[in-house]
Parts: sequence; C-alpha cells; structure tokens
Amino acid sequence: MARVISGVTHYSSSEMAELKGGTRSAWSHFARTGKVPAVKWIDDNWYFDPEKVDSLAIANKYVEQPDSDVK
Repeated sequence: MARVISGVTHYSSSEMAELKGGTRSAWSHFARTGKVPAVKWIDDNWYFDPEKVDSLAIANKYVEQPDSDVK
C-alpha cells in the first residue's frame, strides 16, 4: 500500500513491480543494495519515491543495441 512520506507518495516493492516492471523481490534487492533510493518503513517494507527512481533511470540510461538488420 502506498504511503505519503514527507509529502510525497511512496510505493511499496510490489507496487513498483506493477508500475515499472520487474518483481517485488528484485525491487527489494535494489533497495537493500542501495542501487535504487528507498525508505524502509516501520512495517519492514521498502518504499520508493517514483520521481527519484525515474530521475535515476534517466541518469543511467543506456544506448540500445541496433537491430541486427541495420548495417
């Protein structure tokens, strides 16, 4: 369940998996290892600020490999 933390809606690992893809366990792993900024709340769930996650994705964007048909 989403929570408002410091005036910003944060989403749980399960909700981030639904919103952004991946799995709940992957989002929790990213939070534990510090790869994605997260807040651990009292109920032992990780909560993510989607704006911070999006800005991190933009900062770390990659160049897709061209299709094999393109020469």
